[in-house]
Amino acid sequence: RSGHSGAQAPGPVSGVQRASGMLESAGRTRKVTPGKALTSRFAARSACSRSPFPDLPERRNSVPGMPSPASAAPPVSEKQAWKALSALCVGLFITLLDQSLVAVTLPQITEDLGSSVNQAVWVSAGYLLTFAVPLLVTGRLGDRFGQRAVYLAGMVLFTLAAAACAFAPTIETLILARAVQGFGASLLNPQPLSVINRVFARNRRGAAMGVWSAVASSAGLFGPVIGGLLAGG
Repeated sequence: RSGHSGAQAPGPVSGVQRASGMLESAGRTRKVTPGKALTSRFAARSACSRSPFPDLPERRNSVPGMPSPASAAPPVSEKQAWKALSALCVGLFITLLDQSLVAVTLPQITEDLGSSVNQAVWVSAGYLLTFAVPLLVTGRLGDRFGQRAVYLAGMVLFTLAAAACAFAPTIETLILARAVQGFGASLLNPQPLSVINRVFARNRRGAAMGVWSAVASSAGLFGPVIGGLLAGG
């Protein structure tokens, strides 16, 4: 007892005071005013929302090349859209009809112009080559200069070449005219699908595509019949 009588153990009051002093010192070092807290919070949100790549353009909800919801309405009425589809189907029907029609009349063409079998084959092959090969380019021409203008140019070229085929004096002239005719068909055939997507509402495009497909299929059906009648007559 005599050894420990000089040192007094800290009572409960002195311990509480010591703890409160430590809390006050910590509060003084970390004391932040309400205004500074709001400012720092706003700055943190701005830093998080800022793009890490400032040189890149901002991303938008719309897809490039696709119409926005505000412009999704067709530019013409449904009645006018069906009239436009009828005119487009006429050109499609004629170009596909011509291909199957000439294939049936090749023996008669060979006999009338005195050509060989190889030359007669080029009457059909030249048309197919100039029709199928430029399709990607002619479709892009419709996007660049307008589907209506390219379609009309293709129809005019196809009609003039068809007249040249009818009056061709030799097989070489006929092959050349058929090649020009195939290019005219290549100009007008890619345009109807683009026009359908533009002039028809979304809920009517399926019906328009069905009509377009039916016309394309029927051309292959009527071509051999009409060609046989012309060759036989």
